Amino acid sequence: MAGAHVTGPRKTDSVARRTTVFVFGLIAGGALLVLLAKELLLIFAGVLFAIVLRTIADFAARHTRIPYKIALAICVVTMLAATATAIVFSGSTIVDEFREFQKTLPRAIASLQATSRLPIQA
Repeated sequence: MAGAHVTGPRKTDSVARRTTVFVFGLIAGGALLVLLAKELLLIFAGVLFAIVLRTIADFAARHTRIPYKIALAICVVTMLAATATAIVFSGSTIVDEFREFQKTLPRAIASLQATSRLPIQA
């Protein structure tokens, strides 16, 4: 064993291992993004909404000289009131459209079943 020289792991083994871990990490990250897409979009929407509220409240606080927390509270209450008002005034229209949709949907499904070769379950 005079000529045997023991060295550490080959450099190619280390590169292959790192590449494999990287590829599996990318696959796992992609799968996580797909599985958590709705939750991530909800978080993004929440952050975006918080930025909008903060911007409006900061603008109001600077120009009216009221404390920021009070301006933020007024902004939140105003947005809730605007949403409630929109629901109240458009609620009857939404209900009428939904009832029309309920009447039209069974006919559309029957028409689709009649023209399709694939079985469609209602």
